[in-house]
Amino acid sequence: MKLLGIAICAIVASVVLYAGVALFGSAFHIFTLPFIKLESKAQTNEDIIKKTYNADNALAQYHWFQEEYAEIQSTQSKMTDAEAALKDFEVSAGPRDKWAFDDRQEDSRLRTVVQGLKSHYNDVANAYDAKAKETDRAVFKDNLPLFVGLQ
Repeated sequence: MKLLGIAICAIVASVVLYAGVALFGSAFHIFTLPFIKLESKAQTNEDIIKKTYNADNALAQYHWFQEEYAEIQSTQSKMTDAEAALKDFEVSAGPRDKWAFDDRQEDSRLRTVVQGLKSHYNDVANAYDAKAKETDRAVFKDNLPLFVGLQ
């Protein structure tokens, strides 16, 4: 009987001690939680900075902006040429009501080219502007314009 009492007391003491340790551990965890979250955020920020400002990423972003801006300028030039060709055709073809079938087809083709170039320009300009708004990419634009306008 005495041995049973000692065993019960030992079990109760173990449960109480375990509960106390668990309660202390929970309280300690609650107290340290803000510091753990702060450390986690600091580590995340450090990882982002290291990934963003490494040499490979910096060069890739810089080259992308340079190439995309060159594509924008090239497309603007092509649009100017296509619009001039359309105007020249309209002048040389004379009044529209006297156009032959071939003239109408050429007019349609030239207008399609102009519209296609405008559409392409808007696509590349939107891509450029979208990346220019991203803080982790915009720093690599160098001396290029912040945004380009749509047509």
